[in-house]
Amino acid sequence: MDVNIQICKEDFLATWEGEQMTAGLNGTLPTSFGDYLISQTAARVAAEIETSIWQGDAGNNGEFDGFQKLLLADGDVVDVTGTPLNAGNIVAEIGKVQNAVPNAVFGKEDLRIFLGTAAWRYCIQSQATLGYANLYNNNDAFSNLVFNGITLAHAPGLGANAMVAGQISNMFFGTDGSRSEVRLLDMADKDLSDNVRIGMRFTAGIGYAFGSDMVYYA
Repeated sequence: MDVNIQICKEDFLATWEGEQMTAGLNGTLPTSFGDYLISQTAARVAAEIETSIWQGDAGNNGEFDGFQKLLLADGDVVDVTGTPLNAGNIVAEIGKVQNAVPNAVFGKEDLRIFLGTAAWRYCIQSQATLGYANLYNNNDAFSNLVFNGITLAHAPGLGANAMVAGQISNMFFGTDGSRSEVRLLDMADKDLSDNVRIGMRFTAGIGYAFGSDMVYYA
């Protein structure tokens, strides 16, 4: 994976971090502001990686094969035929996934049913309609939804009409730390501009150990 972007320091002058800089050309880039820029860039990269983890295709530039592609191609995976999800059918469709979970993993503490953002919203809507929201007294009311004993997990990168069930311990994300690097270069001393260049290079990929323990709804 390779990320190369260029931003202008002047765009951040109105921010708290930008106020720590010397205004104008040749302004010194404080370490704290550099860390801020890297963190903002990393957050955007993380969002792209999240999508690739679930929907990625190594045939596309900047992606690796995600769980949806790998599970679909694996004959050992338990497949559940899906339908377009909505607030009216989400409970019944999650029920299909639950019923398909193999006995070998049913009841395991780290078993999860992963939902994409659209499905997650439908689930919250259905719970609120049933009045379950009144059982909670904090802002994390829907952060840990449980369906018939199985914890539901929000997976923003998962497709809108897809669900995956499996143990967290059976699913992996890996990167080679020995070949990872992040660099920030203030261009003021190079070309007298207010530009900053950020580069990131790393490897990434996902996998799972036992396809027969996984359920894929699509």
